[in-house]
Amino acid sequence: MHFFFLLYPLLGLLSGFLAGLLGIGGGLIIVPGLLVLFPYQGLAAAMITHSAIATSLATVVVTSAVAAYSHHRHGAVDWSIFRKMAPGLLGGAVVGATVTVHLPGETLRVTFGLFALMAAVQMGFRLQPAASHGHLPAAPALVVITIVIGMMSTLVGVGGGILTVPFLRWSNVIMRRNVATSSACPRRYGSPSPVWWQYPSALN
Repeated sequence: MHFFFLLYPLLGLLSGFLAGLLGIGGGLIIVPGLLVLFPYQGLAAAMITHSAIATSLATVVVTSAVAAYSHHRHGAVDWSIFRKMAPGLLGGAVVGATVTVHLPGETLRVTFGLFALMAAVQMGFRLQPAASHGHLPAAPALVVITIVIGMMSTLVGVGGGILTVPFLRWSNVIMRRNVATSSACPRRYGSPSPVWWQYPSALN
């Protein structure tokens, strides 16, 4: 069964290729792929979904850091926006990780499936909010919105660009800075992912 380890780099390549080609988050590919591969590695059934999501989040931290650095070198990341969003994203990630400890794998799979369906509808019908707001919301509303983004991203193990990019577009952030700043955000809500590895003690 050692050949299965060769499939993990292939899964990463496929995820990166489709993310670049279609503009989808890598987590939408990585999580289902890991759900298929992990059972063959002898992982306990109760841990498979949690581990797939946690592993996806760990990869998000790395890939988003690389992408953010690349965008930063070209002066595209709006760090002032990032600093305003970071506390809510981090708080939402902590809430999401805490909630997930108490959710069974089946519930997480259904949640991921619904999220993936939403992403498919958004991409298929090109649903994007109009840039009508003109600026970021005031602090209380911004905190609530970013907490939701961080929580949902952590619950399903994705980078969250499918939520962050439309939000920044609605806030009238130009697309170049929008995408670049969104790429930096997973560094915040992916960072609590090591907490997820406490699942064995939580589930036993």
